[in-house]
Amino acid sequence: MEGLKELCFVLENHVLWAWSAIMALPWIFVSKNSNYKHQITNKSQISIFNDQNLPGQDIVWIFEFWSLEFVLFDIYDLIFGISNTQTLRYSREMTKYRHTPLGETQTSAVGVVFSSGFFGFFAHAGFLAAIRELEITPIAYAGSSSGAIVAAMAASGMDDHAIREMLFSVRKEAFWDPDPWHVIFKKAANLFRGYSGYLKGERFARLLERIPAKQFEDCETPLALTATNLTQKKGTVFTRGNLIKAIRASGAVPMLFKPVEIDGSLYVDGGVVDKAPLKALADLVDLDKIIVHFIASGNVGKSEQGFLEKRMCPWHVQYLAVNIARQEAYERQLEILDMRGVAVIEVKTDAPAVGPNKLDKGPAAYETAKAAALKILSDFT
Repeated sequence: MEGLKELCFVLENHVLWAWSAIMALPWIFVSKNSNYKHQITNKSQISIFNDQNLPGQDIVWIFEFWSLEFVLFDIYDLIFGISNTQTLRYSREMTKYRHTPLGETQTSAVGVVFSSGFFGFFAHAGFLAAIRELEITPIAYAGSSSGAIVAAMAASGMDDHAIREMLFSVRKEAFWDPDPWHVIFKKAANLFRGYSGYLKGERFARLLERIPAKQFEDCETPLALTATNLTQKKGTVFTRGNLIKAIRASGAVPMLFKPVEIDGSLYVDGGVVDKAPLKALADLVDLDKIIVHFIASGNVGKSEQGFLEKRMCPWHVQYLAVNIARQEAYERQLEILDMRGVAVIEVKTDAPAVGPNKLDKGPAAYETAKAAALKILSDFT
C-alpha cells in the first residue's frame, strides 16, 4: 500500500510538472476590461482617473517548470500583490486632499475598503480590529479578493473574537480541495480543455458559512464586493443577493480556483480588475471619507530594473506591466473621489506575508497590522 501511495505521488507531481511546462509556453491573455464603471484605484498620494477611459487589465499567468503549488504561490506573489517588503507608510501629501480629521464631526460619513492581496485577510482583520478600537464607525464596507472576506465579516457584524477564532484556526486542508490526480492527468492528455482551475472551492465555501450573513440584504451595513466576469468580459460589483457566492467569486484566484458561476456567468478574482473598490463604495453610499487598508504590489514600489536579472525575464516584464496598469487605474479612481469631495486615507501596514503553507504567520500579520493601524489612524481621530 505504501508503495502504491508513493507511486501515485510521483505520478501526480509529474503530471503537474507537465501542466506547468505546457502552460509556460504561451502568455495567456485572460481578460480586457474596457469600460468598467465601478473600477477603483487608491494610493497614498491620492490621484484620480477618468471614469470613461480605464485602462484594460491584461492578466498573464507565469509558470515556472516546477510543481503546480510552487508555481501558483509564485503567481500570487507576483501578480496579486503580496510582498515580503510591504511598507508601513501613509503619505503626508494626503493632507492636501483630506480636509478634516476622521473624528472632527459626529456627522462625518466614513466608509472602509479592504484591498486585494493574497491571504491578506489576516492583516485586514487586524486592521478592522484597530478601526473598532478607535471607535471609528463606518457606514459601509467594500472589498476585493481577500479583502472581500473581511469586508463581509465587518458588514455582517461579526465580532473580533469570532473573526480571530475563524481565521486563526484555519488549516490548509480546510480549503485545499484539488481534483484527484487522475482527473488532472486526463485533462492534461487533452491539453487541459475545459479545465479551469486547480481547487474546486467547495471547502472554501463551507468555511465562509461561518460568516453570520448569507445574503447582502442580511448585513448590518451596506457592502460592495468586486469580481471579474469572464463571460461578459467586464468587472462586476455585487451589492445584493447571495453573499457567500459573491465572496467566493471575488476570491477565486485564476488558475488556483475554478471560476464561480453566478446567474450564468463565470467569475474570478475581483483584484484582477479592481484592486481596491473605492469608487464602488462611493457609488453605493454618500461618504465624506474612505479609509482603505491597501496591500500594495511589491514590484511597483520603487524605480529599478532588477527584473532584468530574474529568471524568465519576459514574464517578469509582463506581470510588472500588469501591476503598473492596476496601480494607475487605482490612482485615477482616487482622483475621481477627490473631484467628488470624498477624502481618502490610505494605510499600508508592514504585515508579514502569509500563504497556504505559511498560515502560522497569520496571527503575527494580524497583530502587526492592528498595531500599525492604531498608530497611523490615531493621527486622524
